[in-house]
Amino acid sequence: MTVHVVAAGKSGLVAALRRACDRHSQVVHWEGIPEPSRVRAGDAVVVDAVELPAGFRCSELGTFMPRAELFAVVGPGFVDAAWLSIVAHRAVRVVECDAAARRDGYASAVCALAGYLGGPTAEDLVASVLKRLPPLREVSDLVTEVCRSPWAIRRPAHLAAAAGVTRRKLVERCAALGFRRVEHFISAVRVAAHEGLVSQFRAPSSRAWLLVGVGDLSNFGRQTERARRCSPRGWDWAERALLIIVLGLQAALVSGCRDRNEGAGTGDASATRATDARPDSTVALPVVGALVRRGDLVLSVRATGAVRAERLVTLKAETQGTVGEVLVRPGERVGAGDVLVRLDPRPFDLAVREAEAALDEARTRVQDALMLIGDDPRDSTEVAQRRREGARTRSGIAGTEARVDRARLDRERATITAPFGGVVDRVGVVAAQRVGAGEEIARIVDLGSLTIEASVLEHDLPYVRAGGQAAVVPSASPDTRYRGTIEAVLPVVDTATRAGRVLVRVRTADGRLRPGMYADVQLEAARLVGCVLVPAGAVIERDGRTLVFRARAGRADWVYVPVGRTNGVETEILPDSVSGRTLVAPGDTVLVGGHLTLTHDAPIRVRVQEAGSRP
Repeated sequence: MTVHVVAAGKSGLVAALRRACDRHSQVVHWEGIPEPSRVRAGDAVVVDAVELPAGFRCSELGTFMPRAELFAVVGPGFVDAAWLSIVAHRAVRVVECDAAARRDGYASAVCALAGYLGGPTAEDLVASVLKRLPPLREVSDLVTEVCRSPWAIRRPAHLAAAAGVTRRKLVERCAALGFRRVEHFISAVRVAAHEGLVSQFRAPSSRAWLLVGVGDLSNFGRQTERARRCSPRGWDWAERALLIIVLGLQAALVSGCRDRNEGAGTGDASATRATDARPDSTVALPVVGALVRRGDLVLSVRATGAVRAERLVTLKAETQGTVGEVLVRPGERVGAGDVLVRLDPRPFDLAVREAEAALDEARTRVQDALMLIGDDPRDSTEVAQRRREGARTRSGIAGTEARVDRARLDRERATITAPFGGVVDRVGVVAAQRVGAGEEIARIVDLGSLTIEASVLEHDLPYVRAGGQAAVVPSASPDTRYRGTIEAVLPVVDTATRAGRVLVRVRTADGRLRPGMYADVQLEAARLVGCVLVPAGAVIERDGRTLVFRARAGRADWVYVPVGRTNGVETEILPDSVSGRTLVAPGDTVLVGGHLTLTHDAPIRVRVQEAGSRP
């Protein structure tokens, strides 16, 4: 996804968003209207309405509303009549950012954009903090306020007002947990929330710090160091629960391990191992590791689409009659051939008997006619055959046989059955109701075989192939993921949206994916064969360089690695530009959990993550 920032050159919004977005989210600065061909479906367009480029006309933003999310960053008291029709649109989010917020790194704009990029809700963040720090459940209301408004809760007075308690009561509740000052408690919550965002919700570390209310990492490092010294009882259990050595946190945030970078000529941390200081604690930190593997990296194209049932049928009466029994109700699951509705069978039985009686009379008339003309059944000559056919025609026996067949067919149609297995969506009749031919009886949908018609922009269509894989995430259930297959790439491109259609088939039996829903789809676009792959969460960035921690003999081995392409789940590790070899090899164990604040050569205790699971 791309973030398009429309702002004057002097605006600091561009730099703030680039710091907040990870390296996989591209931030493009425009001093005018973005080129329409560059804005794809699902992109975000952020406009600094206070510091606009010269000659900018906001009316031109309407071009992007059908496919992109528009953020209007305004100041207090900002009123411009030209913006009224823009901000009234449902696809536009207005974010107020006053002078103080702009000096503080455009915090409100960064938080709003981070939420759109897939950040968790405040409730999700609270649950993550309480899971990591169970003792804080006694003050869950305070944790909720810090997570709900991280940038507003800066001092004890802010927290007391938000929680509706007195300052004295707030100090007493924090002291009961071992925190001598309220600020120490707030810092512990921020650290726990940051750890949850990174490890559980896979947020980049830089964005996670902003989401928990930390703009100045150096100042926050000093705050946590003071909290550790002044509230050792509270921070002792917090450190153990969070797997964090505060000295390591301070070194990672404040120093950035600049001494290592000066001596790392080949990108391998082993070159500077002599100058690295060991952490003060000798306790082996529990961490989560995953194996490096060699395999195919599947790149994808993101799209959205509507879910449709491959088999959805509305059953209608094929004959008129009176409803005798209704055997199903909406929501019931039925199998192929199950009886849904029966019409009163008596009229149909009478019709069959009448038709059969008429047929018997016609056959009798044929026999009488043949006897009168002296027909010999043993005569097989052509003349005899014509004589018999003429007698049958004059008696009307052919029409009578057809009426018998029709009466029997109507009797069969009086029993309406399910043509395939599925769920009854609607029943349109009740017992004793008179129905005519063509009236709706019931509707059945097969939830086990669904298709999604995804809209893919025309410049992405050449990369999508029928038979490729697809990952489907319903908008109503973002934690649920289904596997699908690209059924077809349809030939017609819409001239208005410049998007084509791709059909994705999904087979599921859980009933969560329903026709009419919207879903996000990741379509297989390319497959890079034979890559060295690590989990995306293993790659972190410090001082502008990417690295992984490798587990070696119970120690965390800091290794700078050049990275290639990523699909959000796995990342390609490229060979080193100097030595030409890959610095991590298939079979090595890299850290994917509890590693964000580690230092080089720190003692660790590794729990290997199972394939496909989260740390």
